[in-house]
Amino acid sequence: MRRLLSRYEYAYPVDIELHVYSPEEYEERLGKGDLFLREIERGEVVYARR
Repeated sequence: MRRLLSRYEYAYPVDIELHVYSPEEYEERLGKGDLFLREIERGEVVYARR
């Protein structure tokens, strides 16, 4: 994560909090208007398991 942030010249310490959802949970929460997930939808995917 630090390497990713360094690309954007972000030099401040960052606490990382991971949220893991199944595809079904993710879609259900989006459908319910989860503001947190809406904000994430606008961001960058750092890791996606295939």
